[in-house]
Amino acid sequence: MIIGIWLLALILLLLWSAFAWMVHALLGMLAGAPWEQLLSQLKGISPPEPFGQWWTFTVDLLAPALQLSLPILQGLLSFAGGALPVILIVLWVIGGVLLLLLAAAATFAAVLWRKKRTGMNAQRPRY
Repeated sequence: MIIGIWLLALILLLLWSAFAWMVHALLGMLAGAPWEQLLSQLKGISPPEPFGQWWTFTVDLLAPALQLSLPILQGLLSFAGGALPVILIVLWVIGGVLLLLLAAAATFAAVLWRKKRTGMNAQRPRY
């Protein structure tokens, strides 16, 4: 059970790291790109076959909202400036530490549960 807890924690930490990398890449792409270049980059992404048509439909559907919100988002990103990578790293570290603390707490609970269960079996009379 303890191995399963830590394997799950490792998988969640890998997913958290991939998510942080994706957010950093996306914010870097949005920071300075003009709308036409950004739209061509989004349309140039080709996911695997079952999702390809869905991706194209979603980009076409959200294009007006993205075009309207892009100047606002770029203004916020320019306000954050060079601190954005540091902010993302701090958030990644906080999330990673929380995942590890949760795994440690689950391990502690599993050990206590195991000791309690083993202690109950030792006290039970055998016939």
